Amino acid sequence: MTTQLPIRIAVLAVVLTMAFPSVNAGEDSRATPLPKAKLEPFFQKYCIRCHGPE
Repeated sequence: MTTQLPIRIAVLAVVLTMAFPSVNAGEDSRATPLPKAKLEPFFQKYCIRCHGPE
């Protein structure tokens, strides 16, 4: 029974994604890009170590 839980979660994620495709369909004109100064520390902490600088 416990091995079925991750499968059920994955199926639920797919169903919800297919049920609400328009949530991210349009580009929000109010969205502002984040400055590099805010993104760089996040990338250094969480991404570059495993994925490399490129």
